[in-house]
Amino acid sequence: MEKTGKDSIRLRIKRDGSLSEEAARFDEYEVPRQEGWTIMNALNYIHEHLDPSIAYYSSCRIGKCDACDVLIDGAVELTCIAKFERDVTIEPVEGSVLIRDLVVDTSRPKRRKMGKLLGS
Repeated sequence: MEKTGKDSIRLRIKRDGSLSEEAARFDEYEVPRQEGWTIMNALNYIHEHLDPSIAYYSSCRIGKCDACDVLIDGAVELTCIAKFERDVTIEPVEGSVLIRDLVVDTSRPKRRKMGKLLGS
């Protein structure tokens, strides 16, 4: 992924409408660099200013519920506490039951603990 200018950061997000016939793809978004932002802040910016169709999970916003876990450049992280400091690729956690884009079925017992997935 090509680096963006000093004032913006690029997010590459896996989009998938698993409940529809839509094929999986990656969409790229350029977001203004803001000190102290998390990945969730960037997702909120994308939803509010660039693409209201993006689906992602947002709840506690303090790293307690584990519902916003995604793969950020291949590592399981929470969007609400992961820093937004560089270009990243975001995907749903492997093995999750995908609903759409980054939203997965949170009623299943799979949860994140100490960087590893438990159950499935």
